[in-house]
Amino acid sequence: MGLSGRGSMVDMESTPTQSPSSEAAAPAVAPPPERVHIVSTPDTCDGKPRIAGSRIQVKHLVIMHERQGMSPKDIVSEFPHLTLADVYAALAYYHDHREAINAEIAADRAWYEELRANNPSPLQERLDAKLREGLQGPAVEMTRAEWGSIEREALDSLTGETTQQ
Repeated sequence: MGLSGRGSMVDMESTPTQSPSSEAAAPAVAPPPERVHIVSTPDTCDGKPRIAGSRIQVKHLVIMHERQGMSPKDIVSEFPHLTLADVYAALAYYHDHREAINAEIAADRAWYEELRANNPSPLQERLDAKLREGLQGPAVEMTRAEWGSIEREALDSLTGETTQQ
């Protein structure tokens, strides 16, 4: 044995090692409790489905994603208090309840159109007054119907819908 103080290969091979199955089992760590992402409470947002801990409704995220073309990451960047899991949960909820959410969106749109028809904008009234005063110029000579058409086009581009005239 020319290696004083050191074991031979035979000695090293005979050293017992523990196999993974013989080790004491590590205590199991319980996964975190599942987080509820979508809630509906009667006292908040009229009971409409929304992100838990927020007043952002599922339909708002649906409009942003489906009609405005925003990705879930884009939505999270707009609302940093939301997580990707929140956004995906809202989209999953939408796909499970598509008819109800689409009906809410349509009802909101109808309410907006009725409100707009019955309450003309102060800006539009001022423009109409300028028209009556006789100011000239292509932008000022537009009729109320033409301005309404421009407003509808702008709204449609935001919501991704087509407004009926």
